[in-house]
Amino acid sequence: TADVAQVTWSAPLDNVAPVESYQITMQWRWSGRIRTRSITVPATQLSASIALIPTGAVWHQGVYITPIDGLGRRGATSPLIPYSG
Repeated sequence: TADVAQVTWSAPLDNVAPVESYQITMQWRWSGRIRTRSITVPATQLSASIALIPTGAVWHQGVYITPIDGLGRRGATSPLIPYSG
C-alpha cells in the first residue's frame, strides 16, 4: 500500500467570485528535479488524504492549493503546504 499524508487548508477570504473547486498540486523531488501532479476537489472539501506516489528515492514536499471559480478562473495559489500525518 502507498503511504498517505493529510493536508488541510482554509478557504480564501479575499475571493471576488465564489470558489467552486480547489486544485491540489502535489510536489516531490526525484533525481534532483521537482515533479508535480494535480487533482481537483469540490469547494466544500478543505482537507484531503494524498497518496504519496511515486515511492522509492523521492522526497514528497507538500502541496499548493489553487481556488477555482465557476467560470474556471484561478485565484491566487497558496504557498507550499507541507504534509502532516
